[in-house]
Amino acid sequence: MPSETRTARIQQVAHQRTPHLALAAEHVHHRHNVSALLRTADALGILHVWLVGELPFRPSRGAARGAHQWLELHHHTTVDAAVQDIHDHGYAIWAADLADPPIAPEHVPVDKPVCVWLGSEVKGVGETVLAAADGVVTLPMFGMPQSLNVSVAGALILDRINQRIRAEHPNEGRLRPEEAEALARAWVQRDGS
Repeated sequence: MPSETRTARIQQVAHQRTPHLALAAEHVHHRHNVSALLRTADALGILHVWLVGELPFRPSRGAARGAHQWLELHHHTTVDAAVQDIHDHGYAIWAADLADPPIAPEHVPVDKPVCVWLGSEVKGVGETVLAAADGVVTLPMFGMPQSLNVSVAGALILDRINQRIRAEHPNEGRLRPEEAEALARAWVQRDGS
């Protein structure tokens, strides 16, 4: 059984989780990048993460720092299955890609839950996702290279959208108290085993 301090921390974190923002990572080739994305998702209070590609995925210990155990991970081997599951969970999909005209993270609508979809390092977001997406979010860039590492791009986009959700939807942006308590109980039980 976790200590009282550890249990209190688990409860605090569970009550800060948001079901209003999620992440999907499509065929990201480098395990380290996906692990860094999981750590970012945990740090931002994201609950749901979709991993799309070959299974099983094993997080990189150094990059993830155990973050995966505090997330609800959904694994799909196909993009179509992941897109359907994300929509079934009530999320609008915003693909992170280059677009014309570009829509910055600050302008992504947050009136309903948002799932940011990140593509692979090699191919980016696939055509299937672009066709199914509610929109394309693009980071404004002011340097010569017009790209970022997928984990860095994901962190920047997610953080900007997360800040808006927490400011504009302080109640809807969090789990209901009974959901947070149930999540905390499950985490405490798993942490103590």
